[in-house]
Amino acid sequence: MKYPTVTIALVLSNAMTCDGLGMALSFRKTDMIGSSFVPKLERASSWSGGSTLNMLVQASGGMLELEEFLDSDKGVSKTVRKSPKLWKAARIATIPASLALGYSIVPSSKIAFSAAGAIASSLAGLIGRNKMKDLGGDAAWSAIAQCLVDDGISNAQATAGKILEIKDEFAVHPDDFTWICLNIYRKYLVGMLKYDAKPQGTDLEELESLKGILALDNLDVGEAHVLAAQDWQRACKFVTQEALEDEDCKERMSINKLFYLTERSLRQNNEPREAFTYEMSRTCNIFNTTIEEALVRVEEEVVGPFYARALKSSRSKLGTNQVSSIMLERARQTIGISSNSAKNLHENVLNDEVRSLLGYTNENESNVNPYTVTYPEGARERLEKLCKTFGLDQKEVYYEIVSEGMPLFSVVGLDVMKDAVSGGITPEEAWERIDQRRKELLIPEDKLDELVSTLVVNSMGTPLQDVKKYIDVNNEGAVYSSMMEVLQAKKIIEQLLKKSGWNGDFYKAFCNPNSDIESINSLMNSQQRKIVYELVTTRSMEGPDGKTGDELNEFTAEVQGILGIEEKQVEVMAIMNFGPKLDTVLRRAMLEIIEDYTPALLETLKKEVRDVISEYKINEGLIISSGRDLYQEALKNISDNVRIPLFMLSLISSYF
Repeated sequence: MKYPTVTIALVLSNAMTCDGLGMALSFRKTDMIGSSFVPKLERASSWSGGSTLNMLVQASGGMLELEEFLDSDKGVSKTVRKSPKLWKAARIATIPASLALGYSIVPSSKIAFSAAGAIASSLAGLIGRNKMKDLGGDAAWSAIAQCLVDDGISNAQATAGKILEIKDEFAVHPDDFTWICLNIYRKYLVGMLKYDAKPQGTDLEELESLKGILALDNLDVGEAHVLAAQDWQRACKFVTQEALEDEDCKERMSINKLFYLTERSLRQNNEPREAFTYEMSRTCNIFNTTIEEALVRVEEEVVGPFYARALKSSRSKLGTNQVSSIMLERARQTIGISSNSAKNLHENVLNDEVRSLLGYTNENESNVNPYTVTYPEGARERLEKLCKTFGLDQKEVYYEIVSEGMPLFSVVGLDVMKDAVSGGITPEEAWERIDQRRKELLIPEDKLDELVSTLVVNSMGTPLQDVKKYIDVNNEGAVYSSMMEVLQAKKIIEQLLKKSGWNGDFYKAFCNPNSDIESINSLMNSQQRKIVYELVTTRSMEGPDGKTGDELNEFTAEVQGILGIEEKQVEVMAIMNFGPKLDTVLRRAMLEIIEDYTPALLETLKKEVRDVISEYKINEGLIISSGRDLYQEALKNISDNVRIPLFMLSLISSYF
């Protein structure tokens, strides 16, 4: 019986191609990654930011990719994977299998063409056993994908057994079967990149399980990652370099995810350093990236944010059996985050918890009232438990409490200090309010000196700001008045410090402009402080109410201490300001003794000179210098009487 050539062509054109002397179904390895890189909208999974310590409920991107491939799979491979018994028959007899395939390939509405095709194939011997091997590989590929979709990868041992059965059913050569499995892994990995640019908590577990199910070794996995990288590089070929430099670019995020999954897969396989470097560099080179740059991107853009999301979830589950230090340690080892990065993230979570307990929210930073906010009951215990779970030292708790509590404490503390300085409340009442606020904010007692020091600097810094403001405009009267307010504030604050048990040196603690910590006079430079000192001390001696003696000495010492004037600077200014006064007193004494010397007059003049020296803190060097000059002058004026200059010398030398 003969059949028209056109009839045979129509029948066989559904799934056959010409090959040499016969016809066979085409099996192209390039078809293995033939699906589109644009995910179907109804299947695309979205990143929910959920816990990374538990299995995620959203579908795996790898599984979605396999499903999409199976949906697009048509032709003989689809028919055979649905009827594996048909393939077994083909292994026994080529021609009967050809006949059966002819009926199976064509829809039932075209029975005539199916029969004609089968007869033509059997008579012409167009499907040989070598072509059946190609068809078996194509069908095995689809059958493996279907098995993974149907059975999943959670029960690796059972699924692995079924995969081996597929290998036997379709009589695929071991090397060919390994290549097919490698490409299944490759497609699965591409799906992970396509459907979600951010890592999921089960990504590494899925790849490790898939590796075992498909019986791939380390070299196979390395090759699959390189092939997946090539696929993804082609998918991103229309993305500009400028876009890929943006950390929020989805394509960049997917590439980073590929670097991360490759790095983790290779390290978890315990590859030697040389082997890791070789395999990792192959993947990186596809994207023109060095291993060092890729690992930095993994740490900063993938692992860090990934672990931060896990910690956020862990914080919400604190106190339950769903999170523990052991679980977090296991998570760190799995994702490969460095110890320093993990510690920094733990501290950030601790800070978030402290702020949350105080009532802060990300949306509104001003919703906390510094006068009334307090920690809820059990807050300290919760923070200590968080530290224990996250492997932090307890001192980290106190550091965060102080860091967040200080601004709140300072608002109340400064208001209380101002009330005390203005006379609204007593220093005792001020201290009671300050200490109570400290307790409400859980600030440790050993931080009290630091807290009080901050309050002192801020409360006294305000009136000193007025001093600087007036010195800048040469308003001497206002400078003097503002300085008097500073001295009054100091006295009240010293009483408050005494009540708190503080026993330090006020000037060294708060008035040293050369100190590493902030001082109350830091707003003024050295020259401005000298001007204020000279102006205030000189003005304090003027008028009928001018200060003298011990009162003046005490006043000038206090001004000197607050302004941070060094002793040498005081001496220099004394010479400049009070040297003329000493010279005037000594000269008058010299002339009066020369005119009318008496022992009583000598004692009177000596007392006047001593008072001036004591009152103005005139140093010995100035006294010697002035006395020497006056002695020489006296010798010239009274050359005929040696006795009087000797008395003058006795007078001057008695002051030394």
